[in-house]
Amino acid sequence: MDSDRWAADGEALQILGLTREDFGGTLADVTAQVRPDDLFELRAGRRPLRTGRWGR
Repeated sequence: MDSDRWAADGEALQILGLTREDFGGTLADVTAQVRPDDLFELRAGRRPLRTGRWGR
């Protein structure tokens, strides 16, 4: 799994304020649109993907 690649549907792009053409599909593209005080939540949400641990 390429950990720097992201997929985003139309709703996610709308939340991020991006068009499909403007979204490059990388973590950098996503984090550039996320407010600094929300980055913790974004990173915490990715943790299970990186570790393979779901739940508690």
